[in-house]
Amino acid sequence: MEQKRVLFVNEGSWGSVKKEEYDILIGSLKRLLERATKKDYRSDEEKKRAKSVAVAASTEEAMEEVKKNHVDVLIFNSRSMIPEAREIKRQHRRLKVIVLTGLIPDDEVVLMDKGWISSLGGEVLEEIVFD
Repeated sequence: MEQKRVLFVNEGSWGSVKKEEYDILIGSLKRLLERATKKDYRSDEEKKRAKSVAVAASTEEAMEEVKKNHVDVLIFNSRSMIPEAREIKRQHRRLKVIVLTGLIPDDEVVLMDKGWISSLGGEVLEEIVFD
């Protein structure tokens, strides 16, 4: 199992969400990913999934790490960063780029892994379809 190097970009905002709220969210998600484990079927041991989890304060700071090839997964904190996320993905096709959002914009295509329904239950599909 390959460990991933994850970098959050704590830049951008949407609506009335305050910077402090983004800071708290990103801190919580960072800790969650740092603790994430998965059973290694060869050794039957629980192994950490992240090689590293860090936070960049800006897209420019994050791009320095991407250019150094220090990032496998780049996560933006707000849908206001969709244009930047798209451009980075266009330039770095192998990089996994994720944008966190409270609401999926109506004009976006929603991609959903069928395995999420199997593992998380039908509620995840209901939430995406009806809300």
